[in-house]
Amino acid sequence: MKNDNNSTSVYPRFNPSEQANKPSWLVKNFIMAHGLIDVFGQSYAGKTLFTEDLATCIVNKQSFLGMKTAHGNVLIIDQDTPTDKLTSQLQRFNRGVPIQPFDFTDTEPQSNLYIESMKGYSLTTANQYAYSTLSGIIEKYIETLHPKLIVIDSLHGVCGGLDVNNTNDMNKLSIFKNKIFGKYPDTTIILNHHISEHKNFGFDEIMNMDTHGLSMGNSAIVQQADEILILAPKVFGSKKLVELGIRPVSKRQLIPIDPFIVELKEDKNSLSFTFKNFYTMPEPKINSEIITLFKNLSKKSKKQSLTVNEVYEKLGGLHGIIRVRDAMHFLESEKKLRLITHKPYPFQYVLTEKGYKTHGKDSR
Repeated sequence: MKNDNNSTSVYPRFNPSEQANKPSWLVKNFIMAHGLIDVFGQSYAGKTLFTEDLATCIVNKQSFLGMKTAHGNVLIIDQDTPTDKLTSQLQRFNRGVPIQPFDFTDTEPQSNLYIESMKGYSLTTANQYAYSTLSGIIEKYIETLHPKLIVIDSLHGVCGGLDVNNTNDMNKLSIFKNKIFGKYPDTTIILNHHISEHKNFGFDEIMNMDTHGLSMGNSAIVQQADEILILAPKVFGSKKLVELGIRPVSKRQLIPIDPFIVELKEDKNSLSFTFKNFYTMPEPKINSEIITLFKNLSKKSKKQSLTVNEVYEKLGGLHGIIRVRDAMHFLESEKKLRLITHKPYPFQYVLTEKGYKTHGKDSR
């Protein structure tokens, strides 16, 4: 089935029956079941809202963004949000789902959506705030509730004293995964994690670049995932989320869906994500924008050279800094820019005569 930008729901780009082994889905053709799903995104990218919306759909047997969901109990382990605030936020999705912290002594639980808030669970040993390790509490929940989905928000919250940049520390994630899935192979766990805050990624860059370049911390985090969902807000730097790009990345099985855009509709009492359209990579314009910038500079300023960072800033952050750097390297290879390697302006670029004569559409 083809992508139809006028469609109101998400359609697969190929027939899932073509796969060698018929997959199991948490959300049909989008989020696989029975594995570890990493959800990557920058701060305020909507990771928590995205997984909360998904959770309420699963417990209420409702479609998610127009796609069928599996039905069952859900456990959310949130290490940062107080119980009352977490409960209030979940209720804003307005699906009529009862929410409660779980009591293991309760032989007849009344809810399908359970929350564990700020308990201090850790991938390693139990600490003074927690009566169990993360794997220990998850095992108890699996034995008691048989949850269809477990959400851990976020990896940083369950690291304890572990360093996400350290290979040995992040191997603890592998130990955790092997312990849980070795004993309970039908479990599905979603793990929220940050994209590196130290890199200036643009929207199109996040929607296209390699996952190993996006994740904050050691590559072991990416390697443990069975599927990755990359979230990118259309407007960066804003605490109010309106549109969100979603890019599923296959790690274990084919994911038959293209990247797409959703809208967050919000008022005082309710929240909801709705499918808007499929994502398409815009025609590259960055090279001609850089050439135009240098041409304007030659008319307005005595200083004719710019660094990569200066170009990034003058373009208003429209493109990620890595994309700006790569474009300037390309223009240098085309002899339209020249890199200065000597004082007084080392590591700055100037426009060449060939670059000055360049006009029209980007040649890249």
